[in-house]
Formats: sequence, C-alpha cells, structure tokens
Amino acid sequence: MEERINLSVQTWDVFNQYLNSESPRKYYQSKLSKVINSVAYFVLLIFLMGVLSNLGELHIPTLMTVLLFWFLTFILSLTTRKRLYKTYEPAQEGPFCGIHNFEFNEEGVKTSCEGHYAFNSWNIFKRVVNSHGLIMIFLDNAKALIIPIDQLENPDELLEYISKRI
Repeated sequence: MEERINLSVQTWDVFNQYLNSESPRKYYQSKLSKVINSVAYFVLLIFLMGVLSNLGELHIPTLMTVLLFWFLTFILSLTTRKRLYKTYEPAQEGPFCGIHNFEFNEEGVKTSCEGHYAFNSWNIFKRVVNSHGLIMIFLDNAKALIIPIDQLENPDELLEYISKRI
C-alpha cells in the first residue's frame, strides 16, 4: 500500500495542537491561567501599594516604575510563547514540508522525500491515533509519522491496516 502525501506548515500546526491537547496539565499552562496569574499579581501589587501608601512611605515615581515593570513583564509573557512556537516551526524548504511517499508493507513503513529515506519496522511503533484530521503513527511520545486524512482515498482502510500491525 503506497500513499503520496504533501505536508505543510499547517499540518505541523495541527499536529502540535494535538500534542498540546494531550500534554499533562502539570506541564502545560494555558494562556488563560497566565492571564489570571498576572491579574492576581497586579491586584496584589495594588493592595501592597495601598498599604504602603497608608503608612506614608509610598514614593509615586517608584510606584510608576513598578507598575511599568509589571506591565512590560506581562506583555513579554504573552508574546514569548508565540515567538517560541514560531522558532520550532518547520521551514518551507526543509525536509518536513513537501511531498512524502509512504510505503506500507508487512515489514514496516518506508518513507521518502527529497533528500531523505527511512524505514521503520512495525515493532518500534507505539500507537496510532486518528484525531484532528490526521493519522499519526507514533514512534515515541512526540515523534510520529503524520498523514492528513483529507489526502487519502480510503483513510479507514489505511487505519485498519496500521492498527492490525501495531
């Protein structure tokens, strides 16, 4: 069974969305919780500044400096994740993006693309997942062969073929 697949940056984005949705909560912190934490720290900061003001020891330029520092830190924390995400995005001319050939046989899966060839026997695959419009054949927790369902003629047949061998 052979499949010819065109992978793009959008495919990579969908795969990473799946990985993020599967991440344990202790390792994954959503943007909402970052915002809630920042707002809580801001309220605490205002409260402490109010207490210091009542004690007569508040210096307005210091207050403005602390508030400016907090605001800049908050903005930086919101933009850091997006910049980090873009850092790991595959290049259009790199090996991820482009046409990939998958050949499924009794021994395993042969994959090839421009300048790259690999063979993976069935016994090294951990699991197969059909989610987010992708068939993902995992070699490890975050490494997988990715096949967009919309590029397959018969995705159910391929999924059944893979499932029998893993």
